[in-house]
Amino acid sequence: MAADTVARLHSRGEYTGNAMNDELEASLVVITACANALEAIYGGLLHAAQDFVPTDATRPDWRKILLALDSAFDLNPTAVTRWQTRIQDHFSGARNRVVHHKETDRGLERQAAGVLTSPEMGEWDARRARASVDLLLEVMEACGAASVRDLRFTRSHDELMTNAEALRHLRSVKVSSRF
Repeated sequence: MAADTVARLHSRGEYTGNAMNDELEASLVVITACANALEAIYGGLLHAAQDFVPTDATRPDWRKILLALDSAFDLNPTAVTRWQTRIQDHFSGARNRVVHHKETDRGLERQAAGVLTSPEMGEWDARRARASVDLLLEVMEACGAASVRDLRFTRSHDELMTNAEALRHLRSVKVSSRF
């Protein structure tokens, strides 16, 4: 894992720039991919039953996704409440700052391995990427385990179950264990 490489290099006083860039790039891909997957789930639900799901014009994006999930599946209200903050943070925080980056004047910060670097290196790291995958997987598993509120969501339900299993498997494979 890139974060482990950064820590090892830093502890030996060696150059960490390449490993930190690898971690940053991989994290940016994972964070945006998880957001895109949540938006794709929303799009599938909207396509299945437009009368149940909030329109695509509903903003912000995190709200329309959360409302769509709750409309389509009989979810545990506690989970939906817990997801609200996490999905909001994922979109308004990590994903939007990646996709709609605005340059700001901020001082250097300590990255997880202790390296003094740009704030972006610490903000979009393996820890944040792992949290993004955790959120996506939790949503997929919960929706796949819940009953549907309308039979038109059955296909989405089955796809979420299948894809959650596939994502969990990929995560357990040594090659894909970066996040």
